[in-house]
Amino acid sequence: MDSENVPESAETLLEKARAVRGTDPSAAARLFRLAAESGSVQAAASLGYMLMAGEGVQADPAEAETFLTAAAEAGDPGAMCNLGFLLSETDPSRAAVFLERAAGLGSVKAMKNLGALLSSGRGVPMDKAKAAEWYSKAAEQNALAKYHLGCLYEAGKGVPRSIEKAKELYADSAE
Repeated sequence: MDSENVPESAETLLEKARAVRGTDPSAAARLFRLAAESGSVQAAASLGYMLMAGEGVQADPAEAETFLTAAAEAGDPGAMCNLGFLLSETDPSRAAVFLERAAGLGSVKAMKNLGALLSSGRGVPMDKAKAAEWYSKAAEQNALAKYHLGCLYEAGKGVPRSIEKAKELYADSAE
């Protein structure tokens, strides 16, 4: 068999896409698409993000949702988090499902975003105590989560009011 006619594996396409993403995001998007169409969950997650952010391609939320959903349903926590973020304005209750899954798998960004969704009550029942729990988990690695947790302590919403704790969190978040 002629080696030039052998299709590249999804893994090879994924590696090539990652290698050029920083210098040629359009080429990376094309390679991610080919890899995703060949079954790569990681490529679907990456392409979904690029479509969501308009990185190397025209932003396309509907197509981003398709690729992110496929990757999220295959268990990719980054895709779950990005899908939750994408859906937070249009379908917050569905967004919460994906954010909670990703947060449960350790995604700090999802923990922070889930805290924000629960704190605002936008499309989900407002629950400042649960928001504080998720912000607390994320705060170890996320300055914005620390800041929002500080806001809850300052206001005494979902946590006991503590100006000292709020000041400490604000100072830590600014570092």
